[in-house]
Amino acid sequence: KKKSNRLAIDVLNELHPEPITSGQAMKAKRSNFGITLSEISKVTGISPNNLSDLENGKKKFGLISAIKIGMAIG
Repeated sequence: KKKSNRLAIDVLNELHPEPITSGQAMKAKRSNFGITLSEISKVTGISPNNLSDLENGKKKFGLISAIKIGMAIG
């Protein structure tokens, strides 16, 4: 199992060699699914402005926010 995990990590590093932030990952996944900040806001109760700040690294994710956003985006 350790070998397969290492392989998965190696593949991910080849696809995206630079580290990415949680906000960048959120924005990429949201964009990929065509979900707007307003739609996530309606589901999570987090304002679109705060969601934008999270995506752009102006605010840090709290545990509850991360869980809500993760469940909303998938």
